[in-house]
Formats: sequence, C-alpha cells, structure tokens
Amino acid sequence: HLDMATRAIRRRGYLRTAQDPHSQPDAVAHTVAAMHAEGMLETPQDYTFAIKTLGRKGLCQQALTILESMVHMGPPPNVIHFNAAISACEASGYWEGALMLLQHMTFLGISPDVISFNAAITACGRQMQWQVAMGLLQQMRLTMKPNIVSYGAAIDACAKAGRWEEARGLLDEMILA
Repeated sequence: HLDMATRAIRRRGYLRTAQDPHSQPDAVAHTVAAMHAEGMLETPQDYTFAIKTLGRKGLCQQALTILESMVHMGPPPNVIHFNAAISACEASGYWEGALMLLQHMTFLGISPDVISFNAAITACGRQMQWQVAMGLLQQMRLTMKPNIVSYGAAIDACAKAGRWEEARGLLDEMILA
C-alpha cells in the first residue's frame, strides 16, 4: 500500500500524462487504467475526467469500461458520465454504442438530456446513419425541445447521406421552432 506522499506524486504524474495533448492514446489508456487499478478514481469528477480523457483520444471501449465499472461498483454514474461516454462513442465512430448508452441510461432511471441526444445524433450522422439520427430527433421531441445543435446534427446527417429533401425539411422546421 502506497503512503500518502508517494500516492500524491504518482497521481500528479498520471494526471500530467492524461492531460498532455501530446500524449499518445496508448499512454493515456495505460495511465487511466493504472489510476483505476490503484484506486485513484474516487469521486464522480475523477470518473468524468477519465471518461472524457479517454474519449478525446478515441478510446471509446476503455471509456465504456470505466463507465461500466461505475454501474457495478460505484460511484453511481449520472447523466454527465453517460454524456461523456456517448461523446467518446461519437469520437470513435461507434454510433451503435451511443444508442446503447441512451437505452442503458433509461434502464438505470437516468433521463437523457439535450446533450445526450445531440451527441448520439452526431455520432449517427458521422457514420451516415441518417434514418437513425432522424429517429433520435423524433424520440427527443417526445420529452424535450430540440435545440439548434440537435437540428444541425440531424441536418448534417441527412446532408452527408445526400438526403437533401429531409435536410431542407429540418431546416424549415428549425426556423419555425
């Protein structure tokens, strides 16, 4: 067991590596895994940091592993943790993972928010899943008002797939909203 001073020094080193924009993805993955294994992810904020850091490096599966550990061992994840994981899926092109996380949130009694839907719509759009993106926008409308980012992501999804009529319809709807 590490004494407090040694632990603090190791933690600072890990944080430095994780926060360095020049760190390679492998180094960040190793760093976050070590922090997790050594019990240095303690607070909900620590977990948010870990998931976001992994997501920024395109390490979606590692981010999902951290989130899953929260579900099983705590601290209990909240909408912020799920949004960070959905964004990690978006950055990795894993649109199916973004959808799975939206469903998992609901299953756990955590209500997705505008950010949750926007990130999932964007993830779908980046992979030319325009119909799924449109379905998410429709689902979103049932519980909340889409914002300009929501419409923009759905319009982009349609445009990338060459669905100009649908994109134009969304643009008109956004202007009237």
